[in-house]
Amino acid sequence: MLTHPTLDHLKALRLDGMAEVFVEMQAQDSAADLSHAEWLGLLVDREVASRETKRFEARMRSARLRHVGACPEDVVPYAARPR
Repeated sequence: MLTHPTLDHLKALRLDGMAEVFVEMQAQDSAADLSHAEWLGLLVDREVASRETKRFEARMRSARLRHVGACPEDVVPYAARPR
């Protein structure tokens, strides 16, 4: 099987997470023991995780939080507000 055309197609479809794990799994010997369904499941899981990470990073950039180490968990919803 030719891997370069497959990688080119994945990248053209903007499936970068799948392309990354495809390359990783080609290099591993243990990937040969997986069934087709397991292989596809790993590809899809990585793509979903990659997209969720990108969405989260975009939200954090657009939030423009004032503190460098700030995260949504640090927000106190009922804090007294200055007048």
